[in-house]
Amino acid sequence: MPQEAISTEKEVQEEYSTSKECSTAVSEHDSNVIGWDGPNDPTNPKNFSHRRKWITTLLFGCYAVLSPLSSSMIAPCIEQMSRDLHIISSVEQNMAVSIYMAGYIVAPLFIGPLSEVVGRRPVLMTANATFIVFNLLCSRAGNFSQIIAFRFLAGLGGAGPISVGGGALSDIWSADERGKAIALFSIGPLLGPAIGPIAGGFMVEHDLIVGQQAWRWVFYITTMVAAVPALLGAFFLPETFAPVLLAKKVKKMKKETGNENLRSIHQKDETWLQLCERSLVRPLIMITTQPIVIVLALYLTIIFGTYYILLVTFTRVHQEVYNESSGIASLHYLSLALGFLTGRMIGTRLMDKFYKQFRQKNDGKATPEMRLILMVVPCFLIPTGMIIYGWTIQYRVFWLVPDIGSFIFGMGIMATTFVVQTYTIDAYSAYAASALAATTSLRSAAAFGFPLFASKMYDTLGYGWGNTLLAFLAFLAGGPGTLCIYLYGPKLRKLSPYAAGEEY
Repeated sequence: MPQEAISTEKEVQEEYSTSKECSTAVSEHDSNVIGWDGPNDPTNPKNFSHRRKWITTLLFGCYAVLSPLSSSMIAPCIEQMSRDLHIISSVEQNMAVSIYMAGYIVAPLFIGPLSEVVGRRPVLMTANATFIVFNLLCSRAGNFSQIIAFRFLAGLGGAGPISVGGGALSDIWSADERGKAIALFSIGPLLGPAIGPIAGGFMVEHDLIVGQQAWRWVFYITTMVAAVPALLGAFFLPETFAPVLLAKKVKKMKKETGNENLRSIHQKDETWLQLCERSLVRPLIMITTQPIVIVLALYLTIIFGTYYILLVTFTRVHQEVYNESSGIASLHYLSLALGFLTGRMIGTRLMDKFYKQFRQKNDGKATPEMRLILMVVPCFLIPTGMIIYGWTIQYRVFWLVPDIGSFIFGMGIMATTFVVQTYTIDAYSAYAASALAATTSLRSAAAFGFPLFASKMYDTLGYGWGNTLLAFLAFLAGGPGTLCIYLYGPKLRKLSPYAAGEEY
């Protein structure tokens, strides 16, 4: 990236990271530079009422649950869908489920950065509409090619809330407040895929109710359910990105005063096309040049890939090993869901508690690395849960024991996900959407790719050694990687044109 572009990125980050008074102070020196009307300006998203902030957070939380739910709800229906669409290969069967996540690989690379150009709201509304349309078209698919194409395009739109949500929450919540909000939002991409197959499993088991077309009704139902929060968002979801709001304010003031020299504090001397170009390449630059993003993305890649292996094999494993029906087998997804909820409740309280304690010990000065202390426990929970699940399935131990393993795994992955997201938002505040887009894209690549070799891996290594291999990789990426970021994170952020400073 050219030096002038790097300087621009650093300037934007510094302006974004400053206090609410900064924009007012700057505008006092130059009457043509427009910022917020004081530290208590009600139009500043950071000053939204507590009620409005939580409504916004809950809407994003709904989007974050319903979109990923569609990624796995079809998993228990795959055999029925395969009969109807004449799909024979196990790889193609798994691809019909995981291709949805291929959309999550591509979409965040332009949806997240685009939200930093035109705003969070229009990007999210467009993505939601895309998801709803193509998810409905999946219900009308007549062959393998159509289901692959429609699922991929639905995934492109479904990635919108995941790509934009973290950045939007960083717009409205301060560092002291955002822990619970990010934890609520983070549970969606994990809880949705865990609860979807339960409904899908029982629909297959009682397919006479829907005329032998249960898999088509999966798409009908998810479309109808997703349309409700999408409509609510169209009326109640505000724009939250400060530069876009200030740009609208400047445009209005120019019209009222006739002063064409007015400009926003965030406005730089570049064209709209230059801004788009710089924004759209940013996630790619971050995932190739930022050690923090690379390490965290690698860790999430391994654990999300493993998670999606469980999602696509859970029903089949319990049917084959424990001779359960599809409906009963799908109930085992509850162990993952309960693990996510437990990890969220315990992890949120502990992270906020530790964060405040560390800040007090540091003379009231906070650093993003204070979030990472909570990663110590999940680094052990994730491999422990995977090993328990794998070996107890291998030796056909009573079904409750592997469920305990998946419950422990769920706790670990939930705690890891929201800690990583919160740390990323704190570390790359102005470019949170781009940083999250980079990590989301890589972890989605694993969610798409890992299930494709799941059957072959288990056939070759067995459930015990297969899960032990994945557990070892997860610990290797999570343990030493997180420790390095904790120790060297401040130095790395100081050298980065994208990251917040040593303190924030």
